[in-house]
Amino acid sequence: MITPEQAKEQVILNFNKKYILRKLLIDKCIEGLHLSKKELADKSPRGILNVSKCRFGNAIDLMIAGGYFSQDENKILCKLKEEKPEITVETIKRDSKIEKIILDALAKKPLKKQEIFSLATKEIVSKDVTLQVARCDTGRVLQELKKSGKVQGKNNLLSLPVKKSETADVKKVFEGLSDEELVDHSVALLEKWFSYSGYKEVVAENTDGPNDNGIDGIINCTDSLGYRETVILQVKHIAKKEKYVPLCEVREFLGVLAAHPTALKGIFVTNAKYHKDTVKFVNSYKSKYFLLLDGKALLNLAKGCGYTFEAKA
Repeated sequence: MITPEQAKEQVILNFNKKYILRKLLIDKCIEGLHLSKKELADKSPRGILNVSKCRFGNAIDLMIAGGYFSQDENKILCKLKEEKPEITVETIKRDSKIEKIILDALAKKPLKKQEIFSLATKEIVSKDVTLQVARCDTGRVLQELKKSGKVQGKNNLLSLPVKKSETADVKKVFEGLSDEELVDHSVALLEKWFSYSGYKEVVAENTDGPNDNGIDGIINCTDSLGYRETVILQVKHIAKKEKYVPLCEVREFLGVLAAHPTALKGIFVTNAKYHKDTVKFVNSYKSKYFLLLDGKALLNLAKGCGYTFEAKA
């Protein structure tokens, strides 16, 4: 449960205007706790929601008594003088840890906001840090990262901003490749990546052709437990980078994966991008493991395992 001191800190942080309605300020503080649906639905007097509201209300009353706020008959608060929240050494250390968790997670892939909160709170909740405090700190750090431009949000996903140089690298690498060359590189890159990642007996085959049955590549490998896996690939080269991969083609490949007798994993590769609806559709697919890789993701894999996109002889 949030302490009176922590409630005061949240009130100060959320009172970022000259005037604000008391109820709105409390609601903003509650929103900063990022309570679960179950916690928000619990209206009992001892529930987290009501206790938190009381503590935020008490913190506001203390600030009024201390001459920092005034409140009129319409319960509109006016800020009379500034007071900065006391930042302890423990808070600074916790903020630094949360920032590292967020940036490390987003360096791997874009995530939903709730996924970020789950990762961060799992790491920092302890006997001295309650779940509500962890949520407050994570929300505050995330807001600061977005404000500073270190994190960006788009299509309900949080990600690291794409640097112009990265965009230029993608264009430079892929704009000169033919359809066949992109397939060659994709198969070779993933073969090297699986080997680099600890898989054994990795054998990759380029199956691209007029009678490939929708499969441009097959990778067979053995994991650390000795389980033999089959991964199938579909590679789509799009000349104009502003276009998206058609959702119908991704659907067709999912059908190929579903019907395959041995493959439990499928990877769709492109030099272009995927529309948000395509990503949403793929994320809802649970039957077999399926992954979308665009040009940026391919370059990241290549850097990670030391693969270079040199021209094939």
